[in-house]
Amino acid sequence: MQHSIHVRLLGLLVAVWLLTGCHPFAKPELVFITPQPGTPTSRSQPNQLFRDLCRQQRDTSCVWVEVRTHGDARPVENAIVAVDGGGDRGIIGYTNSEGIYQWQLLPVGVYEVRVTGFEGEKTLFKSRPQQVELRGGQITPVSIFVDLPEEPTPPPGKPPHTPE
Repeated sequence: MQHSIHVRLLGLLVAVWLLTGCHPFAKPELVFITPQPGTPTSRSQPNQLFRDLCRQQRDTSCVWVEVRTHGDARPVENAIVAVDGGGDRGIIGYTNSEGIYQWQLLPVGVYEVRVTGFEGEKTLFKSRPQQVELRGGQITPVSIFVDLPEEPTPPPGKPPHTPE
């Protein structure tokens, strides 16, 4: 009799464990927060280690920011991404060659995501802040599109400027 009760309780615990999504077989929930249609535009996706880490953390969250150009959606490399939650909550980093910045273990809550591009000390672009809500155990993708300054075209007959 007592063995039967224990087996039923164990079965109930396993069912709750599977239904809550806390197990390692749960798929991470992607929450798309962006005004741009057809997102994400990135050809890359979070790797399995990042997905697993994000899925297992219920008190923290993960952010996946992609920065692309308006129009042709080229990735923007080395853009500075600020994920600001106010006070000491937030992180700053750079996009990779695919225009991606990812971070995990951020406390859940509302954040502003901004992107800035510099060349030396000159500011090339600044995005408007996007407000996102980071939820526990989720990857929150954010797509930000920026306008890069036009490269000056040399007059006919002059070679383009090449850095030394």
